[in-house]
Amino acid sequence: AEISGAARESTVIAEGSGSIAAGSQVGGNAFGLFGDFLVLLVHEEGGPVLRAYDTRGRLRWERQIPPSGSVWGGLTGDSRQSVFFYQFLGVADPSTAMRVDLERGGESVASAPKLAFASDSIVAERTVVIGEDGVRIPVFLAHRRNLPRDRPHKLILYGYGAFGWASFLWYQPWLAEWFLHHDGVFAVAGVRGGGETGFPLARLQKSVVVG
Repeated sequence: AEISGAARESTVIAEGSGSIAAGSQVGGNAFGLFGDFLVLLVHEEGGPVLRAYDTRGRLRWERQIPPSGSVWGGLTGDSRQSVFFYQFLGVADPSTAMRVDLERGGESVASAPKLAFASDSIVAERTVVIGEDGVRIPVFLAHRRNLPRDRPHKLILYGYGAFGWASFLWYQPWLAEWFLHHDGVFAVAGVRGGGETGFPLARLQKSVVVG
């Protein structure tokens, strides 16, 4: 079909400081239309944030995803209803389904796994380190709750900087043993080549970094 006449476009949601997570979350979308709401998954220095806007671009709901994990598989729901679902995948959580009611501004657990250990016995935090060239690099650290900080601990550092992928903490069963019985620490660094701060930074990496 041919479209005649002058095309018109307008900005609904203005560009912000974060980068849209499209292409950097496995198997899912970073944008959804649910009822009269536009929902975006963005990264603020590597930390995922869900934001819902009305059709005039006004922010109506926001959810900072905990540093212990991320949204896995994108956003799902009926576009005719103002309710959507997402899965939270975390270092101590293999998959919890969350339900968000945008009209009421509420969020609830739709389903959660049963674990052999208390998930709140493992905690995580996000920090930022400065590279030699001044680039800010997000780093996520996980360990058992109340881990003494007055002495060194064994650390496993993981980095994946390739194809615009945004690194985050994810569930690995062996880590519970590492945290709870060996006082170990697990770290994930958003090294250059990833999508934590958008594709311009990813393009600065001429070769992939995985290890």
